[in-house]
Amino acid sequence: MRALFRADSSLDMGSGHMRRCLALANCLAKKGVSCTFLARDVAGNVNALVRAAGHQLIASPNAEFSVEADAEAVMRALSGSPPFDFLIVDHYGLDHRWQRTLRPKARCIVAIDDLANRRHDCDVLIDVTPGEERAARYDALIPRDALTLFGPRFALLRPEFPALRATLRTRTGRIQRILIGYGAIDAGNHSEITWRAIRQTLGAEVAVDITLGTDAPHKAALAQAIQHDPHAHLHVDASDMAALMAAADLSIGAGGTTSWERACLGLPAIIMAIADNQRDNVEALVLAGAAVHVRDGLGYDAGPSQELKALASAPEHLIAMGEAAARLVDGKGAERIAAVLLRTKVTLRPAQASDCRDLWQWRNEPKVREASTASAPIPWEDHRTWFEATLGNPDRRLLIGESDGVAIGVLRFDLAGETATVSAHLTPAGHGRGLGSELLMRGQAWLQRNCPHIVRIEALILPGNIPSIAAFTAARYRPRGEYYVRELSHDASQTH
Repeated sequence: MRALFRADSSLDMGSGHMRRCLALANCLAKKGVSCTFLARDVAGNVNALVRAAGHQLIASPNAEFSVEADAEAVMRALSGSPPFDFLIVDHYGLDHRWQRTLRPKARCIVAIDDLANRRHDCDVLIDVTPGEERAARYDALIPRDALTLFGPRFALLRPEFPALRATLRTRTGRIQRILIGYGAIDAGNHSEITWRAIRQTLGAEVAVDITLGTDAPHKAALAQAIQHDPHAHLHVDASDMAALMAAADLSIGAGGTTSWERACLGLPAIIMAIADNQRDNVEALVLAGAAVHVRDGLGYDAGPSQELKALASAPEHLIAMGEAAARLVDGKGAERIAAVLLRTKVTLRPAQASDCRDLWQWRNEPKVREASTASAPIPWEDHRTWFEATLGNPDRRLLIGESDGVAIGVLRFDLAGETATVSAHLTPAGHGRGLGSELLMRGQAWLQRNCPHIVRIEALILPGNIPSIAAFTAARYRPRGEYYVRELSHDASQTH
């Protein structure tokens, strides 16, 4: 299989788009996918990282940028190439017009976004920003049948982060080492302001690690400023970022993609939005209790002094922040997305009499019972009576989901007027393969074909059942009271 990535990096935009695409590309490559990157040759780019990872890079000139010009340049670069299996685009400047032009060159278009401010003509949409309300912002921006992957569980991190997470030391809440990171460029020289605030607030003994990229414009000035500070260390193009985060007791920095790396390692943070696209991240992290934000920004000589003083005197608060951060991100986002993209096709068939015993065994699996409103094991005779009644019930549809001829899940639709209530679970063969949302999407399509009078589907999900909530959200269900609801459209035409 072949995947094409379209992302850029530069002094102005930083390297976050390219780095998260690289995390996904490296994961896909381990599963046999050949990955190619298309990137502009812009000052301050990190295109060398693509080649260093073993992927092909097609660099385009740094011409004046526009959606139309970029689409034309990409089509020229791909002239004569057969369609890719996946086109993965992570770029704020590209929208549905670009994606529609590239449609002939990809079987599946994946859009990575965190702004929710433009339309996408995509098959899969990824936004790792926390918050259930986030999903609704895309409803009018993407096709109705697009799969959506929302929340930090899909954060794209390098494998060293989840690996270190498993061996993390227990933090005590004492601030003995601080990591400063405002991105590879730090055009505003926030790093130096923060270092001065640490020294003025916490004294000279606290160890400070500062990370910057080679092209950071204030790198030399910062190096000169800290040259006589034996406990301050500047790391340029750090290759051991995960280790630096694991060693720190507190991080101070920007609210960009690095936020999810910090969270994976349970690192509490003082953060600020140094770009408009970071504001949602900052708000979500603060709301989750994983970070505090710099209220006055860093335009003042004091920097984050007030926040430092408050946290230094509240070790219990620091510990709680780290625990909240670790709950947000487990570092397996790239694996989850790869599993979704590489999943085999799911087909549905009506249940038949010979499925009775299999359904009984699947229903009594511990994972299924834990997620059910009726968690007790079901006796065989009770199940058989229920199953026979179900097959003869005109207001109930019982479907088996299969992949490569193997049963991977079960769907039950109870019909009442224009509404269907769905119950779904995976079989042991379906767990861990990213098939939950695919099963639900196939069920929606089946209902639209076979029960055209149904206009909405409702699901009752136990609070705290994160995997089920993620699967239903990916299948475009939205929370409404105690239910998750999917509104159906029987108009096949799409405007996206």
